[in-house]
Amino acid sequence: FDAVTLAAELALAIDPQFIGKGLGRILVEHLIRAARAHGMREIWGDTQAGNFAMLGLTRRLGFTHDRKRDDASLVRFFLNIDSAAAHERDTSS
Repeated sequence: FDAVTLAAELALAIDPQFIGKGLGRILVEHLIRAARAHGMREIWGDTQAGNFAMLGLTRRLGFTHDRKRDDASLVRFFLNIDSAAAHERDTSS
């Protein structure tokens, strides 16, 4: 968490034997709740453009994606914490 920008950087690594079992989703959802509880306004991170698992996970959780202008091999994903609360309500019903 960065107390100045009120943003949290997300980096995630999952052991290959646990990929596809929902662990990434659980961890990111926990981070979203923790960030909200600590007054954060945004969560962001970078991933390789070919990391379809991470891109899919973040998209399903309501993150916005943007190609990095200075490095086409990277995608920045970011989530406004207030919009995350609305997304959680929408997907939990």
